[in-house]
Amino acid sequence: MASKTSEDVIKVFENVRVKKVDGTLYFMSERIAWMPNGKNQFTISHHFSEIKSYKVSSATKAKVQLQIILSDGNDIFQFTNPAGVARQTEDRNAAQKLVAEMTPLFKKKISK
Repeated sequence: MASKTSEDVIKVFENVRVKKVDGTLYFMSERIAWMPNGKNQFTISHHFSEIKSYKVSSATKAKVQLQIILSDGNDIFQFTNPAGVARQTEDRNAAQKLVAEMTPLFKKKISK
């Protein structure tokens, strides 16, 4: 029987830009990761236990963004769904909800 090397993918968000590069944002069982379009490996990967907090862009901003704050920096994910701002906001809110749900699970594991 083969050993399990891949993580469970919970949710995938396409049309997510980081530093003007389009890519795909993945939520997995233990981490959040981003892969640029046309590549086959993640260039951003953070375990949920590394995430200190997050922020979302206000409704008045032109860009729909989710900022992940780490102890040693941060990453800003811009949601660029071609279906428009409503879908971009929907995607961002779903991603924000996942961060909010997953992060505390890993903080508890560390403190035990």
